[in-house]
Amino acid sequence: MSVTEAASGVVDESVESTQLAPGANGFHLEPRCRICRNDQVRTKVNDLLATGASYAMVLRALGDDNATLEQRDRVTIDSIRNHTARHFRFSRWRAPPSSTCAA
Repeated sequence: MSVTEAASGVVDESVESTQLAPGANGFHLEPRCRICRNDQVRTKVNDLLATGASYAMVLRALGDDNATLEQRDRVTIDSIRNHTARHFRFSRWRAPPSSTCAA
């Protein structure tokens, strides 16, 4: 075994150990995302987004939760938009039961 092979094995093990485990429902939890790093907020935001709520509606629904957070952790419309684009995948959420009419 050469030095290069030995070093690449150590690097591979280090990279594997630093990867984040998938979060709830298979989502990748990003520690820098204001929504992902708070379980209660993430669940509420994802549920609201899955039902088609606008970013403004989501932000209003988070009023009480946001009030208890520190300034740097507060959710904004920008953080909701970024979370939606980068971390929220609608296909992973169960669709609510639909009532179909038989014709």
